[in-house]
Amino acid sequence: MRELRVCFGTEGDRRSSVWKIWTRGRETYLLSRMMGSSTKVSLHSDCQGRWSMTSEWYGRHRPNQPNRGRHIVLWTWNLPGAGTASHVFRLIVSGSELRVIPIAEDLHNVRWLDQPAIGSAGTVDIYVSPAHPNQATMARPDFLSALDLDGDMSVVVFVSYSAVSDADRIQINQARTSAASQAVAAGVAPNGNFRGTLLFEAIQMYREWWNLCHLQMEYRNHPWPKNDAFRGVNE
Repeated sequence: MRELRVCFGTEGDRRSSVWKIWTRGRETYLLSRMMGSSTKVSLHSDCQGRWSMTSEWYGRHRPNQPNRGRHIVLWTWNLPGAGTASHVFRLIVSGSELRVIPIAEDLHNVRWLDQPAIGSAGTVDIYVSPAHPNQATMARPDFLSALDLDGDMSVVVFVSYSAVSDADRIQINQARTSAASQAVAAGVAPNGNFRGTLLFEAIQMYREWWNLCHLQMEYRNHPWPKNDAFRGVNE
C-alpha cells in the first residue's frame, strides 16, 4: 500500500479538507486537496523535509526562475533508529474549522475519521519506521495505516483526539486575522470558503500542520519570518 486519503468529518456534513499521504521509493509526501497542485510537503530519504511549490506549478507560474526558489520551508528530520520509529509530521484539524464544503469532489477511497468536537482537535501523526509495514502495531486503537517504503521500511500513521489549548486557540485566531489582512491588502475579499494551513516547528524536530478555515492562502511569496503569526515554535 502506497497511498492513504483521510478526512475528518462526514461526507455531506461538516468536514475537513481531504488530505493525501503517499510514498514513492523511500520518499514520503503530504498534500491537501485545497492546495490543488500548487504545494506539497515532502520528506526525503536524505532527511531533508520541504514544504514547496510543486515543480509543475512553479514552472507555469515562475518560468525561468531557479528551482531552489520553489521551497517555502526547509528542515531536517531524524532517521529512525534500530527498533525505533521517527516522528516526522503531524496534521491537526480543530473541530472549530470543519465546514460543509459546497463543491463536488471525488471522495472515492477516502478514509473518514470521526469528527472532532468543538474545543478539541483530531491529530494524524506520521512516523517513519525501520520495519516492514507487516510489522506495524495494528492492534493499537489509534492505528490508522502503514505505507510501504523501499528498503523494507514503512510510514506508519496514527489518529488521536485532544483538547485545543488556550495557547493554540490564540495562535489560530492570530493567524486567521493575519491572513485576512494579507488577503484584503492583495485585493481579495476573504469569505468562509477560504481554507489555509499553519506550519509549526516542534522542539521534537517534527513539523505540524494546522488546518484552518476563513484563510486566504498565499504561500507563493510568503517569506515566513520567525516572528510571523503563521509560523511558531511549540515551547
